[in-house]
Amino acid sequence: MPSFRRPPFRAAAALVSAAAVPALGGCGLLPAGDAPPGGGQDAPAAMETGGLRQGEVPDREPAVDEADLPAAEPPAGAPLEERIAWDALKEVVTFARAADPDAESACVAAEESEELEEGAAALDCTVTYRGQEYEYHYAHRSDGSVLPAVSTAPFLREVAEDDLRFDEGTEYVRCDMEETVAMASHSLEDVAYDCTYLDPETGAQEDVEMSVARDGTTAFSGFTR
Repeated sequence: MPSFRRPPFRAAAALVSAAAVPALGGCGLLPAGDAPPGGGQDAPAAMETGGLRQGEVPDREPAVDEADLPAAEPPAGAPLEERIAWDALKEVVTFARAADPDAESACVAAEESEELEEGAAALDCTVTYRGQEYEYHYAHRSDGSVLPAVSTAPFLREVAEDDLRFDEGTEYVRCDMEETVAMASHSLEDVAYDCTYLDPETGAQEDVEMSVARDGTTAFSGFTR
């Protein structure tokens, strides 16, 4: 069973699965009326930060480059299981848009493989990301044509909130969701969450709706990304 792993280094519509995976932690909540810590973002003295989570405004939307993956792409001549395991790993990590140097992936022949026509293949893969398991199912027909992969992947609150920080240029935000939510690639249902951010110019808290696209990126009501 091929798997991928390498030592730590620097660290995509979908339906929310029946259960969200456990919290991963995140930015701390600030008590109502607290001013930003030293070196933080300047804001009106009367601003209300209660219930919001502070974090640095990123200089770009969160994303994972191929170089951030914990394994290099196998050569074209590598066994199918090894190549698809890497594809599954890439799919999950790039959807999450946050690197995990300890992420790993492994594939085995699917049980239905014995019922497939000659030349066809099906694999069931498991990707372990931040200690949680996500599924990836691969299949191709006897003529070599590949069927759409069916998978689950993590949607992270920390990434969603950094999207909002980047879009609004503010350190103080909150999205009402679990720290990590498993999303299914085969669902057609829209996913949306309520978010709030602090307007750094007025000091007022503004509410927006965040929608999640099939690739794990987000869009917020009131402006176009």
